[in-house]
Amino acid sequence: MSRALPHRHLSAALTFPFDWGPPVLLVGLLVVPGLVDWSVTRLGFAHGRNWIRLATGGLAGLGLGLGGPAYLRHPRESGLWEIAGVVAGVWLLVEMSRLAFGPEDDAGGGL
Repeated sequence: MSRALPHRHLSAALTFPFDWGPPVLLVGLLVVPGLVDWSVTRLGFAHGRNWIRLATGGLAGLGLGLGGPAYLRHPRESGLWEIAGVVAGVWLLVEMSRLAFGPEDDAGGGL
């Protein structure tokens, strides 16, 4: 007896993100490490490392890639607007603190 997946199960597995989409919390949590890494580097608390940027960028890309089909299917219910609002809020706080307290150095780069 073969244990191969029937065709309908395989197609359902491949189209899962398009039909239901991942939970918003999962997409948001995958974006957080990149946001933290950028904030810490931009504020001058640490120097960025390429392998960390690669890992956190990969996680963020995975999260947004999973959330993209949900956004295309149901833009208002996908939660990507909320995630974009959080990212914009963190960016605003980081840049305002740099203006208020001055950067440690300018090695952090822009967004």
